[in-house]
Amino acid sequence: MLLYATLNSTVKTPPTPTTTYRYQRLRCPASALYGLGLAAFSANVGLYNITANSYLQHITPAPLLGRVNAAFMWVCLGVIPLGALLGGALGSQLGLRTTLWICVLGTWSASLFVLFSPLRTMRDMPVEGE
Repeated sequence: MLLYATLNSTVKTPPTPTTTYRYQRLRCPASALYGLGLAAFSANVGLYNITANSYLQHITPAPLLGRVNAAFMWVCLGVIPLGALLGGALGSQLGLRTTLWICVLGTWSASLFVLFSPLRTMRDMPVEGE
């Protein structure tokens, strides 16, 4: 419903005993921010996948490459069901708006370790023995 409302810029209001359905316009900044965030997320997913896989293939010995790649994918993708379960539980207990704010803060905080680490200034792959 949120995606539909964002793309079409209209959303139905719930009926009340005295009124019928009517359409309301969503605020333009909310729709624009959603679209901008979705575009930035999609671009960053592509950049992350290329960088992470290149780095793993560079530093992993050839006989272990399959195992390391499988473990990496399990860690990255294996927590999605747990996140869905936690999101549903938080949404039930705290409400949708509060849960979405927790999601925003958690997503942005995940990048803090990169921001404050030496990875930010690293330009070349490390040479063996450094």
